[in-house]
Amino acid sequence: MSLSLIQKIWYRWEFTFLPRIKKKFNYNQIYAHHLQRVCKQVGKGLKVNGQIKGFGKHVTLGDHVNFNPNVTLVGSGEVRIGSYFHTGSNLTIISTNHNYENTNAIPYGPERIDKPVIIKDFVWLGNNVTIIPGITIGEGAIVAAGSVVAKDVPDFAIVGGNPAKIIKYRNIEEFQAHKAAGRFH
Repeated sequence: MSLSLIQKIWYRWEFTFLPRIKKKFNYNQIYAHHLQRVCKQVGKGLKVNGQIKGFGKHVTLGDHVNFNPNVTLVGSGEVRIGSYFHTGSNLTIISTNHNYENTNAIPYGPERIDKPVIIKDFVWLGNNVTIIPGITIGEGAIVAAGSVVAKDVPDFAIVGGNPAKIIKYRNIEEFQAHKAAGRFH
């Protein structure tokens, strides 16, 4: 079976030229540059390790924010992410909800409600985490993989599940000692 001319051209493109183009352009740097252009504020040391969507002037990022692949922001409510934030893959932050109360239609009315999502400093989110509108995640908190954060998370808490519940707390004295000594990652 012989290849058609189009298949030959495609294979040559895919295996010869495309790898050269990918080497020349670092998509992660392009994503980071995009965030610096579209967000309200971006701190120093931003790292973007994959595709991001939904960012705009409603987003503020602190210093040394680290995004892994497939971060999606849904809605136009304020999103504030503190410094030294790390996330696993497939993070979804929702900052807008439909209004289902006192409406003239079902299952919800035409208006939307923006609610801020605030993530404080030194927060670590695992893979496949979803955060719903109006949530605050406290300083030093850890959210386990696969969690749906439907209630505020206190400082230093480790939470997990759907809905996320407190599993335990970090060693606060050790956390404060690392913070005071400037041992950040």
